[in-house]
Amino acid sequence: MFMEFTTMRSLLGALALLAGFTIALAPGQAAQSSGKPSPAAIVVPSQAGKVDGRPGNSDRYMWEVFTSAVRPAVTPGKAVFETWATDEDIYQANPVWPTAGAERPIRASRRQTNFHLAGSDLPPCGTPENPWVANFPLTGCLAEVVYRDRLQFDYIVGNGLNTKAGAAAFYASPRVVNFPGASLALKADWVPLTDLLQWVPELGSLENARRAYYTVVSEGVEYGLVAMHISTAANPAWVWGTFEHRNNPGRCDATGCYDSFGARRPVVLPDEKQSNTQYGACTKTPELKRLMQAAGLSGVWENYCLKSTQVSFTNAAGKPTVLTNSVTERLSVNGELIGSCISCHAYAAFGADGAPTSAALTMLAYNPVGKPIASPFADAKPNDFMWGIINFLNSN
Repeated sequence: MFMEFTTMRSLLGALALLAGFTIALAPGQAAQSSGKPSPAAIVVPSQAGKVDGRPGNSDRYMWEVFTSAVRPAVTPGKAVFETWATDEDIYQANPVWPTAGAERPIRASRRQTNFHLAGSDLPPCGTPENPWVANFPLTGCLAEVVYRDRLQFDYIVGNGLNTKAGAAAFYASPRVVNFPGASLALKADWVPLTDLLQWVPELGSLENARRAYYTVVSEGVEYGLVAMHISTAANPAWVWGTFEHRNNPGRCDATGCYDSFGARRPVVLPDEKQSNTQYGACTKTPELKRLMQAAGLSGVWENYCLKSTQVSFTNAAGKPTVLTNSVTERLSVNGELIGSCISCHAYAAFGADGAPTSAALTMLAYNPVGKPIASPFADAKPNDFMWGIINFLNSN
């Protein structure tokens, strides 16, 4: 049923885009008793907004976070974010912060692999759910890894939110989940270089791919970083930013790309005639180049583009804002580019048993946009926009 529903949503979205407008269905908007579709909610691409206590806007802030997270770590050959704890390190009975230099192989996320039982082995990567929508090779592989900084690790573990039993105990207490404002999570998508050559044939060779992508070798497989989401608790509703490699086919499709701080061309509108096209370089501004130089970044990071940032459910006119990644959502989840980071994560909640509630999980099937509705939070405690609790599914 879920797959049938998301397929229908994808079809409706495609038809809407062909007609020159964007729709987003909310729960209950699928049909009316008359048989006619209910009014569609008009959505707008998310663009930069205010970050509490920070100068500039969310685009500048997110580039500051990005450059800090990808700068070279003390561990040779690693970026700082690669030294953080992954969900696999955290969501277990005995969570461990990684030791310096520890080799941790790339593993697909539990969400990506039908919620494997806690403690079971996860595959290195797998074929994404919707490869055809982005012309991804049908035999290609994609691995999604969630990295969390020390502040998030300490908060999760310190409050017992790393296990279902611990979350149940938290639910029974008067406490509310409230992550430290500086804490952040980074979701990275990795593709083997051999698959990248099929997906982006313009690369031509492994050598060219190595020059164009940040790469790592895990268990004998060389991966290129193609996309990442970053979220921080800097605002009450968090701050969201999504980055893509310049070569990702269709990276600005449907919504466009918006970067008021780091890109010389701050607005790139979607190509209405051809999907999965190349949108070219996101040439960096002098301000961003100075940030990158100060962080000691190699030139490869100039190939990564900020698609946009998000700080609110709606814009000033009250229209729902959307922000998605052409890899993380379109390939890996529901085949769509019309969705909302902030609205999806707003429904992260757990019940008395410590597991995500069925009402919260049901909302994900609707690819929610706009302000959250109240009913899914009945008998549930919000997890402060943090879906890590999805690791509790199928665990004891």
